Amino acid sequence: LREGKLNESKFFERKRGKGIYADQIRQLFDTACRKAGIDTQYPELSVSAFRRRGNAQLSLFDEE
Repeated sequence: LREGKLNESKFFERKRGKGIYADQIRQLFDTACRKAGIDTQYPELSVSAFRRRGNAQLSLFDEE
């Protein structure tokens, strides 16, 4: 999916496919999302459900 190459060493190109097969997979995924009613708009994130634990740093290991 990288225009015939086995890998891509360019930093922003590594995780993206190129070529007709990558385009077909992308189109198939978009069609499946549309049929499933999955919206491409993500909900706004909120931190209201989280609370701070305090100023003390937690221990990595149990002290027993």
